[in-house]
Amino acid sequence: MAQLRARDEALAEERPQTPASAGENLSIGESSRGSSGSRCSVKLEIMKLQLEAQLKREEAQLHKEEREQEAQLRREEAQLKREEREAQLRREEREHEAQLKREEAQLNREEAQLKPQLKREEAQLKHEEREAQLKREEQEREAQTKRVEREAQLRREEREHEAQLRREECELEAKLKQQEVEANREQEDRRVRERYLPVFVPNKAEDFFDHFERVATLKKWPRAQWAELVQGRLTGEAREAYNMLDLKECTNYDAVKRAVLHSFKLTPECYRKRFRECTRSPGKSYAETARDMERKFLKWLESEGVKSAEDVKRLMVMEKFMSVLSPEIRIRVKEADIKDLRAAADRADMLEEALRPR
Repeated sequence: MAQLRARDEALAEERPQTPASAGENLSIGESSRGSSGSRCSVKLEIMKLQLEAQLKREEAQLHKEEREQEAQLRREEAQLKREEREAQLRREEREHEAQLKREEAQLNREEAQLKPQLKREEAQLKHEEREAQLKREEQEREAQTKRVEREAQLRREEREHEAQLRREECELEAKLKQQEVEANREQEDRRVRERYLPVFVPNKAEDFFDHFERVATLKKWPRAQWAELVQGRLTGEAREAYNMLDLKECTNYDAVKRAVLHSFKLTPECYRKRFRECTRSPGKSYAETARDMERKFLKWLESEGVKSAEDVKRLMVMEKFMSVLSPEIRIRVKEADIKDLRAAADRADMLEEALRPR
């Protein structure tokens, strides 16, 4: 390309030059000079075109060579990289082999060092196995001894158990005999007790229970047996009231007494009226009247379940409050069986509001 550029510059320098002696022939050869000038310019254009074509071919050739050189360079670079990679792999392989050799040598040294240790450990294991075997044999001997002792203990316990069973059988027989004797004695005691029981008179049920309680207290009969003793004397409506009780209430003396008395209309209200209406009868002394009044008052308290001074206060105040109520409201409050004063007052106010004429 440098040669072509130099050639173009040389041609450009030759085109403007004219001979120095052309002045005297100017007039003669103007026409021929004009025609030769046109031919020269055509030639120059042709040469220029040829040079440009030549330049393009050379440039294409240069580009091709450059591409080939670049491809060759890339191939050489790839080849170099492959060679470097192979060299690296060979180095790594040699290093790995050297490392393996070092590790193998290290293992050999360690193995040589461990052999005495392994021998000592094997000897220790054998020694421990012998000791374990001896311990197992000793344990087996101990277990055998324990089994023998256990069997002997079991035989002793079995003999003791048999002796205990025999003693228990003897005690049971004695107990059964004692129970039989006690049952016979109790049966006799029951027959004796029945002789002391008062006779039940329907219109004097209250006197019957009073008499029975006095006798049972004096004879020290167990209270748990009172209901059983009483039920044998009941007749008529009292028997029907007893039969209406459930099994649990049948064994409760207080429940039996309450049911029988209710069957004869002996309610707390009845006892209250008896106490309030108690007067001195003709022929009775004041002492007898006082005792009768006290007995009726205690009956009233007992029927109301009074057990403390607070209960007495509640009963007295409740009675006084009931006395200020109108007959219709009093009846309805009594039917509701209200024991609390405030609840009774609230009920009375409600009933009065409901019964008030609209």
